[in-house]
Amino acid sequence: MYSEDDGNTWKFAEGRSKFGCSEPAVLEWEGRLIITNRVDGDRRLVYESSDMGKTWVEALGTLSRVWTNSPTSNQPGSQSSFVAATIEGKRVMLFTHPLNFKGLWIRDRLHLWVTDNQRIFDVGQISVGNEGAAYSSVLYKDDKLYCLHEVNVREVYSIVFIRLVEELRLIRSVVGTWKEEDNLLASICTPVVPAAPSSRRGCGAAVPTAGLVGFLSHRANESVWEDVYRCVNATVMHGTNVTYGFTFKGRKAGAMWPVRKQGQTQRYYFVNYRFTLVASVSIHEIPNSTRPLLGASLDSSGNRKLLGLSYDKDQRWCPMYGPTASPPTGSWKLHQTYHVALLFDQGVGSIYIDGNPLRGSGQILSGVHLEGLDVSHFFFGRYGTSDLSSDCHITVTNVMLYNRILKPSEIQTLLLSLGKTAADSESMFEKTFHGHITDMAGEHLLSGSSSQLTLQFILILLLLLSVI
Repeated sequence: MYSEDDGNTWKFAEGRSKFGCSEPAVLEWEGRLIITNRVDGDRRLVYESSDMGKTWVEALGTLSRVWTNSPTSNQPGSQSSFVAATIEGKRVMLFTHPLNFKGLWIRDRLHLWVTDNQRIFDVGQISVGNEGAAYSSVLYKDDKLYCLHEVNVREVYSIVFIRLVEELRLIRSVVGTWKEEDNLLASICTPVVPAAPSSRRGCGAAVPTAGLVGFLSHRANESVWEDVYRCVNATVMHGTNVTYGFTFKGRKAGAMWPVRKQGQTQRYYFVNYRFTLVASVSIHEIPNSTRPLLGASLDSSGNRKLLGLSYDKDQRWCPMYGPTASPPTGSWKLHQTYHVALLFDQGVGSIYIDGNPLRGSGQILSGVHLEGLDVSHFFFGRYGTSDLSSDCHITVTNVMLYNRILKPSEIQTLLLSLGKTAADSESMFEKTFHGHITDMAGEHLLSGSSSQLTLQFILILLLLLSVI
C-alpha cells in the first residue's frame, strides 16, 4: 500500500512476493522499494520493485537468502526491523534478526547487521544472553541508535528499549572503512595508453567498486587473510605473507574464502547465481601433475568444482567448467604474474587471463544443476583438497569478489590497476630519489662544492632508505 500525494490518498500495490512470505518490512532505496520477508522453514526472501509494487523481483544478487530462521533453516521464522539511515555520510540499511539457536518459537540471540546493499557486516548480538527476542524495531535519530525489542523468559513477555552506543561506534568505523577503501580504489590511475611514457599515459576509468563485496589484499596474519571491507575473511594454511597477499608452498597450502561455510548467515549467497572473482597469481614451481590454482568448490573437500583454473607439468592452463576437467589450453611461465578472472552467471562460466578469455569460456557448465546450487567456498592453492600427497608453490594477491558480471572493459581496467599501488610506491621513490639528485646537482653547479653534494646525497639516501 502506498501514497503519491503525502498520504491524502492510498493505493494497493498489484504485485506480491512468493507464497509463504509473511511479516514483511519495506524501505525505499535509491529509487526503488526493497522488502524483506519472514519465511518459515527456509531462508528469508528479499524482493525489489522499481514500479511501486506492481512487480517484485527477488534480490538474488544482494540480500535475498542471506539470513535464515535457525542454524538448520527448518524452524519458524521471525519479524525483523529493516530501516535505512545515513551514517558517516553514507546511506546504509540496518537489519535485526534472531539467530534462534534454541529453535521453535523461542528465537533467541537478536543480532544487528549493517549493509550498503553490497557488503554486509554483523554488528553483533544486541539482546542479553540466550533470552528470546523475536520481535524488534530499530530507530536511528539525531545521530543516536535505539532498539525496542521483546523479551521472552519462560513465556513471560516484556518490552525493553535500549540505546546502542558501542554498536553505533562500530557501525561508524566499518562504514568509514567502506568509504575509505572505495575512495582509494577510485583514486588509482589506470593508464589510457599503457605503453606510453608515464607522463603521457593519462588516467582512464576508475577501478569498479559497484558490486564489490569483498577484497583480500594487504591485511593478513599467519592464519587469516582479512577482508579489507571487514566482512568475510579467508582462512590460510601454510602461507607466507607478501605484499598484498600470500605465497603458498607445501601440502594443503592455500586459502579458503567461505560461502556456505560461513554458516547460518551466508553473506555471499549471491555466488550461487552470479559472481566475478578476480586475482593476481604467479607460479613458482613446475608441478609433477596438475595442481589447482583457484576456483569455486561445490563441496567442502574441494573435489567437485563449479568453476576453476589449474596448471599442469607441461606449463599449460587447465580450466574447469563444472566438475569435469576441460582440455589444457594456452601456456604459463614461471614467476610471471597473471591476472585471472572467473565469471559465473546462471550456469554460464568464463575464465579470463590477462583480459583474454580461455578456450571454453561462455559455455554452460556441464554437470551443474542450478536448482539448489550451493557453493561451499572459494579456494586458492591446495587448501581443503583431499589429495594430501602433492604440494604447490604459488603466490596469490589482490583478490576481488563482485556480486555481478564485470564487462570486458571493466576487466581490462582491473588488469591495469592490480598491483598499481605497489608500482605507484616504487615510482614515487624513484621520482623522489632522482629529483633530489637533480636538485643537488644544480646546487653543486652553483656552489662548486663537491663535499656539500656528497654529504647531502648520503643524508637524503639514508633518509629514503629508512622510510622504505
